[in-house]
Amino acid sequence: MTHRDTTMLSGLLADSLIYIHSSGVIDNKASFLKDIASGRIVYIFILTEKVTASIDGNYAWIYGRANVRFKLASMTGNIDQYISFVEVYVHKRYQWQLVLCHNARIDSNAPYFNNTVPQVKAGEVPSIY
Repeated sequence: MTHRDTTMLSGLLADSLIYIHSSGVIDNKASFLKDIASGRIVYIFILTEKVTASIDGNYAWIYGRANVRFKLASMTGNIDQYISFVEVYVHKRYQWQLVLCHNARIDSNAPYFNNTVPQVKAGEVPSIY
């Protein structure tokens, strides 16, 4: 996503993908790839933490938290969000494909928030990139 590699993403995303953004906007595979290819949304970085993965037969799910910086073509400036996420994958034709992603904003001041996510100032990119 951060490299805008829609060819690679196309193979990683199931045709039946449901992608729910933290704003509540729901994309399918075609609309998600179109938005990335066109630059309507540009992911600058995604830093994950507390990620847990489980597999049960042909299904897998991953959940955790992330610090995400992105830019929308319709707005000036970057948007920084702390999110929780859950992803569901299915194993088909010898590969794992994402079928569902749901993101939700987290209030970084909430007592349950793990402050190990780097606090990144607007306009900066974390030093690990």
